[in-house]
Amino acid sequence: MGRIAPKPFKKGSAQEAVVNQGTSTGGFDPNASAASYITSSIPNSANPNNLEKASEAQLNKELIDMTPAERIAYANRLRNAGYSVGNVTGAVTKDLRNAWLSAHSDLTTEIQAGQQLDLPTFLEINKGAGGKGGVSIQTAQINDTSAASIINQVYRNLVGQDATPEEIAMYTKQIRKAQMANPTKTVYSGSGSSMTTGGLDTQQLLTQQIEQTQPAIENRATDAYQIMFQELGGLR
Repeated sequence: MGRIAPKPFKKGSAQEAVVNQGTSTGGFDPNASAASYITSSIPNSANPNNLEKASEAQLNKELIDMTPAERIAYANRLRNAGYSVGNVTGAVTKDLRNAWLSAHSDLTTEIQAGQQLDLPTFLEINKGAGGKGGVSIQTAQINDTSAASIINQVYRNLVGQDATPEEIAMYTKQIRKAQMANPTKTVYSGSGSSMTTGGLDTQQLLTQQIEQTQPAIENRATDAYQIMFQELGGLR
């Protein structure tokens, strides 16, 4: 069964004013100083008795400041540890934020019980513990550098030269459109196992499109002519 976030403080209460100052919509108040959660008790060389703390506002800001890819990674780890995160999109959703805070609340309880933990360690230890399972649908979005690299690679194989900037821009748009239409779907069993389907084979998509272009056709014809010429020359 998915874990439930701690019961919120009464609206307008002093507790709410102290700790509930950072949200995905309300922003982060740097003046919020109340440390409501213990985030790590793992010792280090500089501090053998290390005990790191954070307020709810600081935890909210940490989640908001993550990249979408980092939030997806944490959402999947939270889900595998039994927390209900809703649909995983990389955005800061209410479900994800509640799971994030709930996990930190449970982490605090375990540290207060005497364990040396931080959140990644806590989630790994509790992987598969009581999760309900569910489905995560993720849509990739290739960046410009990666797109240019794979487009040029396919162009060199099929055309014999790099693509022009205009061709790179055109095929990058086509890749992103295809990615939106082919999300990755991961089904979680609730016991820690998962199965992923879908997604896009970018290189296959580009090969199918580029091999039909005139430059690719002409390049194949040239290659065939050179092979034939070499074979005829070898018979002399």
